[in-house]
Amino acid sequence: MPRYSHRLKARGLWVIPVAAVFLALLTFAPTHLAAQKLVPTAPVLVPPMVPMPQLPTGTGGVAPLAPTMPDFTPAPVPVAPTPVAPAAPVPAVATPAPVPLIRFRCEVTPGDSSCREQAPPDGGGSDETCDCARDFCYTDPAGARFCEKS
Repeated sequence: MPRYSHRLKARGLWVIPVAAVFLALLTFAPTHLAAQKLVPTAPVLVPPMVPMPQLPTGTGGVAPLAPTMPDFTPAPVPVAPTPVAPAAPVPAVATPAPVPLIRFRCEVTPGDSSCREQAPPDGGGSDETCDCARDFCYTDPAGARFCEKS
């Protein structure tokens, strides 16, 4: 029969296998523990309790019937309607003024206030004049003055 020795207990060598098991568990534990997150939760606020009403106690020889418990359901709270902003009036789309048709344009010679339309080479046309007192006249950036007859 094999002889069992208690020398390992005596010398403290029993700690080695226990430490090996502990280290093996420790190597697997961090991956499991790292996957868990601690998320702080907001405390649940409980509304204060309404004090319990004291029931009347009977006096005398005959016990009175216990009254029924009153209904403590909350009264409906009227909800104010949300204010609605008044609808802004839709602005009427302004139709643009029609562009005046320009019948002809001519260059006003310096010192004059009117000019004539040049006759087309085919011999037709009109002999209308453009007068800066009645019609639109302007000076272009080059310094020449033009009159537009509408």
